[in-house]
Amino acid sequence: MKYADESIRRKQQRGESEEDISKWVAYRDFTAHAVDELTSGDLDSWLEDGPVSYEPEN
Repeated sequence: MKYADESIRRKQQRGESEEDISKWVAYRDFTAHAVDELTSGDLDSWLEDGPVSYEPEN
């Protein structure tokens, strides 16, 4: 995440648009969430092979 944080900081210093910066924030946050799920073993089933259900689990 350090790379994304530094990229965000540089973009802010250069005065880049909030739209571009928000894309980096979303990338950083999604990547952090994915790493947490991989590390904990709670990876969402939508990343696994096989049939996909869009119905909530009971």
